[in-house]
Amino acid sequence: MLRQQWSQDKGMKVLNFFSDRRRETTVDMFVIEPFEFQRESENAMQGELSRGVNMRFVSLPTLIAMKEAAD
Repeated sequence: MLRQQWSQDKGMKVLNFFSDRRRETTVDMFVIEPFEFQRESENAMQGELSRGVNMRFVSLPTLIAMKEAAD
């Protein structure tokens, strides 16, 4: 409910997070999901980000659409 309010009232699209230890590495978290999560999760490429840290990555077309949605 709060995220929907941020989106409607403030026009917020993403929240930006960073670590004081790694300021150069930021993470954008969408306030409202810009795609159908279950479908993307099932089709996501999987890889190891670093030793022991596995990640899922959205498809390139979805990544481009997300970047466009975030401006």
